[in-house]
Amino acid sequence: MYDHKEEISDKSTENRKKPENRTIDELMSKGIIIVDKPPGPTSHEVTTWVKKILHCNKTGHAGTLDPLVTGVLPVGLNKSTILLPYLTEKEKEYVGVMRFGREIDENEVKEFFSAFTGLIEQMPPRKSAVKRRLRKRHVYKFDLLEINDNKKDVLFDVSCEAGTYIRALVRDIAERFNIPARLIELRRIRVGHITEDMAHNLQEVQDAYIIWKEKGEEKYIRQIIKPIDTMLSIPKVYVNENVIHSLTHGSPLFAPGIHLRDDEIMNINHNTLIGLEAGDIVGIYTINNELIMVGELTVSGREILEMKKGLIIKPKRVFVN
Repeated sequence: MYDHKEEISDKSTENRKKPENRTIDELMSKGIIIVDKPPGPTSHEVTTWVKKILHCNKTGHAGTLDPLVTGVLPVGLNKSTILLPYLTEKEKEYVGVMRFGREIDENEVKEFFSAFTGLIEQMPPRKSAVKRRLRKRHVYKFDLLEINDNKKDVLFDVSCEAGTYIRALVRDIAERFNIPARLIELRRIRVGHITEDMAHNLQEVQDAYIIWKEKGEEKYIRQIIKPIDTMLSIPKVYVNENVIHSLTHGSPLFAPGIHLRDDEIMNINHNTLIGLEAGDIVGIYTINNELIMVGELTVSGREILEMKKGLIIKPKRVFVN
């Protein structure tokens, strides 16, 4: 384990708040809402509505949903929008209904789904926002849940890598097996560790805001707006107080800055770093679980644990001013 030389603590960091203790205005600045997107509007329209409801300066969403698709849509508020890319590169899960052009049985459907489980090649739909070129994506799970009495409508559950198009999956099944098929309903139920039971509809967002503004009751708005620090699923690395000030000004992290004051945090850092490689993305946190910045490892985690000095993490996004 590397050595650590105790340094004078930066007094400006001693009163840093835990994310859950932020005021509502601070949550508005560094918060995220998981919206249960309704069918009809675009993801951009939903994000704009959230901006108007909460009177934010800026909002943004992670992972676009087609207008008719419902479900989990993370919406970042104000400064949190810079961290949204670190929410989208996660596994997604959907439930949906596809309709076949003829009657099918359970064995046929399982054959269809098995052929498109694992590493697949996919061409994005013509109306997608990305360049149309063949891309490789992982489909981790493609399960049959139910076949309707008409023997044509199939309820399915699919977990896949970010950037996988479910509509294109249905299209490719139809082409490979020479059977008419189309997607008639789709709902996103998970983005990484964010699940649909964490989502709120727009009416709930508006009601919570009005109750806070008019009655001063914070309970409901706190249930809806969450600190984005606690929502990221990237690995956490904890640092000493004396390096926080320089990190907030965009400085990289050097080996002595890793927190070593108590066994609990030291063990957390050790267990986190041991499995990481150079180039991996991590969150740099205070011991109060406040995110300072998102950074990229310049060496492996195992190397970091042996280093006495030297650059270990370079900044990607600085979150705390």
